[in-house]
Amino acid sequence: MRRCADWIDSYMQFTANTEPPDIYHRWCAISCLAACLQRKCVLPWGTLRFYPNLYIILIAPPGRARKSTAMDTAMQLMEEPSLGIHLAAESVTREQLIRELLNAQEYITGADGKMIGHCSMTICNSELTVFLGYNNPRLLDDLTDWYDCKRRWIYRTVHQGEYPISAVWVNLLGATTPELLRTALPPVAIGGGLTSRIVFIYAGAKRRTIANPFISPAQYKLREDLLYDLEQIVRMSGEFSATDGYVQARTLWYEYNDAHPPFEDAIFAGYCDRRIATVTKLSIIISASRSDEMLITENDFARAITFLEDAERLMPMALTGAGQGKYADIMSRLMAEIIRTRECTLDTLMWRFRHDVTRWEMERLIASLEAMNFCVFITNTKKIIYNTEFDRR
Repeated sequence: MRRCADWIDSYMQFTANTEPPDIYHRWCAISCLAACLQRKCVLPWGTLRFYPNLYIILIAPPGRARKSTAMDTAMQLMEEPSLGIHLAAESVTREQLIRELLNAQEYITGADGKMIGHCSMTICNSELTVFLGYNNPRLLDDLTDWYDCKRRWIYRTVHQGEYPISAVWVNLLGATTPELLRTALPPVAIGGGLTSRIVFIYAGAKRRTIANPFISPAQYKLREDLLYDLEQIVRMSGEFSATDGYVQARTLWYEYNDAHPPFEDAIFAGYCDRRIATVTKLSIIISASRSDEMLITENDFARAITFLEDAERLMPMALTGAGQGKYADIMSRLMAEIIRTRECTLDTLMWRFRHDVTRWEMERLIASLEAMNFCVFITNTKKIIYNTEFDRR
């Protein structure tokens, strides 16, 4: 019997007296649930099989949105010994990471009495670019392969032969800044491969300022309830099923999404192609958040769409400076500054970017942002006002 009516909602209650944005806490909660479900849970879908792993990266300018604070709260739960979650070391070489994945193998008896073998590992790193290294294509390729939960993945070495790993499952929760992300990912990796499998969660600033984020007795009790429910969730195994309402809603949305992708930018083409898989994985996790029955409903699907669309509002900000244009990096920093201030003057921006652009270049960049409906430039007062439609809840 669960103590929380819905685990994600209760987690949001638990983190209410903290500075990180709600959207950070929500997606950290989602990653925490995924870490408990592992590869022992699956949704069969015709010839396909969907597993509840996600690659989630929190993005913000340095020190602005409390990325590490949001992650630490979820990681403290995932590190509880009673859950038995296999967490990768925060600083590790590619070879050591592969050995950790191999050592994560375990066997359990499923609800149908069959033995389930799997190698499930969660990677949590608040300094993701340090973990990925700089221009490390082999590790990026490995993460790309692992996302799809292959039945068999082979690690080949030069001198020691092959090491097959069966039933791979990797879940990722990381944090970084847009600038550091660009240094870790080579230009050819942007838009396809690994980035097409990542849900980027961007926030321009913390939710509020809280000088004393103390935990009340009620919150201590709520944390006990959250951990108790995770101990029930980690025992779940076997196949999820879907209601007819879920199948119908998913079908209609899939056809609509195919014709109306959320982004027209080519840099997100790969992400849009994989969006149905992301929503399906998210639906499994949301179902597990509210119940042990392993049944996905139309309401679970609707909630998954709401969460994902909320993340997509500012998702392009994560990769804004990743293009090849001369001013790509400056444009990214300029947008982050406008989001942070909400309203500023041209003179103020010129002072802050005085080492990067001329007055003429700044005016051209602001004109480009206006064309995107990102902001409004008031000519007589020289004010730049952020369009809050880009903002998230």
